[in-house]
Amino acid sequence: ELVGPPGTVIPTRCYHLVETRVVNLFGSIFNASQLGVDVWDPNSPVTGCEGNGETAVISLSPGLIASNTYAFRIDIVNPPSQTSSNFWTMTLLDHFAKPIPSFPLWAFPEISVSTFARNSAPSCYLGDCVGAGGIAIPIQLQLRTQNTVKTGGELRILAPLEFGFDPDDAPLIQGD
Repeated sequence: ELVGPPGTVIPTRCYHLVETRVVNLFGSIFNASQLGVDVWDPNSPVTGCEGNGETAVISLSPGLIASNTYAFRIDIVNPPSQTSSNFWTMTLLDHFAKPIPSFPLWAFPEISVSTFARNSAPSCYLGDCVGAGGIAIPIQLQLRTQNTVKTGGELRILAPLEFGFDPDDAPLIQGD
């Protein structure tokens, strides 16, 4: 049994979200061995995973060797905010591991979304209309990161269901 910090969400059917192949976890068997991680025996696969909130019950086939060091990854949804109890716990055959510290969440402590228009209702000025008949109202997104981003990456923005993004290649505006 694996239990995440409060607020963690592990999908109910999580079997396909568990990864044990060291090549996929560390890039190569050599990299894993340099970190002291043993290869997970392919004859002892994960046979199931059932999630319930922050708990996952992962079923294993027999065959893992005592005193070997194994690694696995499970894809989860992080809690919406950092909790004071930021630890994972793991139980195997009634043996409890010491709590495992989790990583600090990367969050946006200051974020705001506003429209460029003074009102959010459909309006027209000199024949140009916004917000009516599926025409977009431009928004401004301001945020401050909690951590310094040292590598390239991407920022994913998920809009509420009734909103959408312009699928056309819109021209960049100041700040893009």
